[in-house]
Amino acid sequence: MKRERGITLIALVVTIVVLIILASISIATFTESERSYVVNADGQIFDEEEIADEMDKKALKFLVNSGDDGFVVLPISIEEFETGNFEIDWGDGTSGVDEEYISETSKIASLNNLKVSVGTYPDGTSHTYKEKNKEYIVTINGKCTEINSRFGEVSTDKIIELRQWGETGLESVILENCINLTKIANPERDTFNNIDFQNYSPFSFAGNISLKEIPSDLFKYCENIKAFTYTFAGCTSLTEIPEDLFSNCLNVENFGQTFWHCTNLTGNAINSWQRVPNGESNDYIGIPDGSACYGECTNLNDYLNIPEYWRVRSVAQ
Repeated sequence: MKRERGITLIALVVTIVVLIILASISIATFTESERSYVVNADGQIFDEEEIADEMDKKALKFLVNSGDDGFVVLPISIEEFETGNFEIDWGDGTSGVDEEYISETSKIASLNNLKVSVGTYPDGTSHTYKEKNKEYIVTINGKCTEINSRFGEVSTDKIIELRQWGETGLESVILENCINLTKIANPERDTFNNIDFQNYSPFSFAGNISLKEIPSDLFKYCENIKAFTYTFAGCTSLTEIPEDLFSNCLNVENFGQTFWHCTNLTGNAINSWQRVPNGESNDYIGIPDGSACYGECTNLNDYLNIPEYWRVRSVAQ
């Protein structure tokens, strides 16, 4: 009996020691080193640097130029953010987050069921840089559902690249008339998961006169998209169209003015006019609708072989 009690007591002591060790690890996570480690709901411990890398992959990134006045307004709307779930790093050592996200010390942001302690910063989607005419990478973490350069004071002349799409829950992308935009990144598989492709044309890069190329996989994961109206209209620096740009987009019903006035396009057009039920019997005027899809793209090698309706704004029917 005494031996059994002795064994039980030893087991109890060992259990207590283990619990104390575990408790000390948990405490160290939050008190010994700021943002060194995080713990998920299952009690797993992760190095903060690993979490930062994961967050970085999911972030939306722009390359901007501060210009002569140093003032930059991003093409995003603060109303389109999920309150308390985003952070903007302006690339100059300062950050801005939603006013509702500010607390006296810090808040907890959720990412993949991980708790990450983040600091507090002022609110805003605009920023004044101390150094003028310098390029900065702006990083947006969290939920951002809309890119829209039509908002009143957006610095359309200071956006140089859409460097990374990330996974922020985008529902529409209107990045128009950014006259110095030269590059757009390929998206991730889940970048456009939240876009409703059924009711409207969700993408517009029209008027980006400095855009030099279209990434080949830009629409790779947009299988259900219905329309590409005016998508690249007026992008006069484009010189070619990726051959497989629309290969996965088999449900498109409207290619109206998609490349209208892309006057420097060369090579061959994508022959979307041959998609059934279009054909010679209806002069390729049907579904998909291609009204002036290649209007004024006279430098295309096969321009004169493109059906007339796909080259001009209207054709007598």
